[in-house]
Amino acid sequence: MIDLNDIPISKLEQVTMLEGILVECATGGSNDSAAYEYLRRELMRDSMISSQLPPFVRTYRNLGAFWPYIKNEAGSYSERRQLISVAFRDLLDWLEGLDATLGDAVSTVVLQSFDVEGVHAVWAKALERRSLLCPLKTGPF
Repeated sequence: MIDLNDIPISKLEQVTMLEGILVECATGGSNDSAAYEYLRRELMRDSMISSQLPPFVRTYRNLGAFWPYIKNEAGSYSERRQLISVAFRDLLDWLEGLDATLGDAVSTVVLQSFDVEGVHAVWAKALERRSLLCPLKTGPF
């Protein structure tokens, strides 16, 4: 049984987790087929991502089916890690760029709102509210 709390929300983290599960399977580590199957299904539902998944992810629905493929494709653990890493590289680069682009867009919108007149108007409004909430005392302090 898979604990959904262990599954990351971001697609970048999901793809990274999927890659890690495949590396573990290919190098004699744990065989978390339930997590692999869940992540694969989720990522296959996203048309932008599914088309960029490595062919072996699109083909093999569980780790039991993946194991004979990777065992025959690469003899050593090092070769298997390399094969999997190269297969995921373009997708991970794209997702990392997408995350950066989304962050850049939000930052740009926020920073564009910081013009002289805008800052002055916000500051004046803050001073006005302050004077209403905390009237200045008259006379010496």
